[in-house]
Parts: sequence; structure tokens; C-alpha cells
Amino acid sequence: MASHHRLRHNDIGDYGSIALLEYLCSDAGRRIELLYLDFNGTGLGDIGLRAVSSYIRGNPTLEVLHLQNNQFTGSQDVIADFTEALNESRVSGLSLAGNPSLSDNLSKALFPNLTTPHLRTLDISLVSLTSDSAPFIINYIQSPRSRHLRELRCNGNRLGPSLRNIVRAIRDQNFSLERLEFFANSGAGVPLANGDDRPSDEEGDDPDLYPLTAMWATLKRCRERNTFLRSTTETEALRLLVVTRCMLFGSHRTREQVRTVTWGDLPAELKLEILSYIAPNLSPSQRIHVTSYAADATTLPPLDRLPTPGKARPSKDATRSSWLHRMESDHFDVTNDTLVRYNH
Repeated sequence: MASHHRLRHNDIGDYGSIALLEYLCSDAGRRIELLYLDFNGTGLGDIGLRAVSSYIRGNPTLEVLHLQNNQFTGSQDVIADFTEALNESRVSGLSLAGNPSLSDNLSKALFPNLTTPHLRTLDISLVSLTSDSAPFIINYIQSPRSRHLRELRCNGNRLGPSLRNIVRAIRDQNFSLERLEFFANSGAGVPLANGDDRPSDEEGDDPDLYPLTAMWATLKRCRERNTFLRSTTETEALRLLVVTRCMLFGSHRTREQVRTVTWGDLPAELKLEILSYIAPNLSPSQRIHVTSYAADATTLPPLDRLPTPGKARPSKDATRSSWLHRMESDHFDVTNDTLVRYNH
């Protein structure tokens, strides 16, 4: 069955989408394991968005959801309900671009309540965000709730000079975002100038943010830094997994080794100290997660697994991503004691 469903530019409206989604929520519809659902330009309104929320809530397969260019009114209750459903889904790519009526209500209802660990890409371009949205965006990207988000697109809004505060927050307290787009963000009557438009207070002394060209260069360095940190974290986590598997499942006593101190005899503090030399860029909590995962024999891949007829095996990349996600090592942990080393 088709795993991608594209309805783009078909004006089915709220009631057409409700009829489709009700079928997809039925027993027969659940057999269609959709990975990609596109409602771009279908005339979807608040009623249709509530139906989308019902469909994605608890959905175990849907990964990409496109809701661009529709007719949402920006009701905070509707957005809050959608956010709650998003937190209970496995959606990794979400686009709400081209819905100008969402405005700042989107930020007020979405970002304070967004907790999903699966979201990797968020596109909120052309939704009429102003500087009033900046505190909500900043609070989210500074919090651990955003550690899995890798791509944020926020083009064509009206964030204006508050964009510099967002870039400052990314520079100082976000180590996961790898792709950032903030193009064409002028304020209402307060354009982002390319000259030396720094304010007179102490914030204007930050050479990474003034003038505008310096801010874009800072954003580029943040992207490069965060990409490097995630790659390093994932490499070290997989290396540590191999070592701990060998140590945990290979340390069995024999009669001749009764007095030998094995890995299992060591105190937890000493184990973590030894493991820190194998994976120095992982935080202590991440090393514990990797060790616990390695110690669980049920996580070992079965050697006799046969492919299910009509169902493809997961790719190597998908399997690797699943391991890293379950070991909480698919992101750089900002509580890491090496944080200061990578802060600039």
C-alpha cells in the first residue's frame, strides 16, 4: 500500500479532510501505514486541524506532515490541541509555512508546550511572527525540550531586531540546531539594517551580532559547531556500546579466576571514570544510558531474524538512529562538563 499521501492543491476543505481522516482512523484505514501526509493548499481550517490532531495522536508510523497554505485562524485552543497531539505522535518533519493568520498565537500556544522527542524539522516560515514571538522561541531553543530539533525555518516573518536575541540564544545555549533559516525578517517599520545599527546599551557591544553580516557569520559558525558535536557524540556512543557489550557479556568468572576483580565488581563511580576516557564528549548520564542499553540482553539483534513478507527491513541508517535515540545519544548533552570548550 502507498506510504505517501499527497493531497496538495485539491480544495477539499474541512469536511473533505474530515471524511478522509475518519477513514484513516478506522480499522481498515489503520492498515495503511502512512509515512508522509501532505495537506498543502487544501483549504483546511480549524475544524480540519482538529481532525488532523485526532489522526496523529498516538499514530505509530506518520513521520512527515505538511500543512502549508491553509486557512487556520490562529485560535490558541486549536493550536494547543494540535501541540498536545504532536507530542503524542512520531512526526519528525512538520511544516506550517504560509499560514499568516497563525501569527504570534502560534508561538504562544506551540513553543511553551512542545515536548516531543521525535521532531527534527520545523518550518514556520511566512506565518506573520513578530518580535512578540521571540521570547517564546528563545525559551524553547534554550530548553532541553529542543535538543532533538535539528532544523528550524523561520523565513519571511517580522521578527525584526529581536532576531539578534534568538541568534544569541542559539550561540550560547543551543547545541542541536544544525540548519537555521531566518531570511527576510524585517520588523514592522524597523528593518534589519545591514549597517552598524547597534543600540546604545551594553548589548550593542557584542561583536558577534553587530553589524548584520557578523550575525549571519555567527549563525553559520553555530551550525557548523552543532553538526560537529552531534557527529562526535554519535560516534563515541556507538564506540562505547561496542566496548561495554564486550566487557559486560565477556566478564564471566571461572574456577581459576575466583579472586580476579571483574568489571561487574567495580563501583559505579570507577566504571564511569573509565568509560569517560573512551567517550569523553558524552555526559555522565549519556554514558549511563549507553551502559544500561548494552547490559540489556534483549537489545541484542537476533541472528535468526527473517524478513517479514511484504515488509522491507529497516535500513542501516534507520537501525543506527534507533539505537542512538534509545541510548539518548543522538544529540550533544548541554549538561556535559565539556560545554565551555565548545561555547564559542
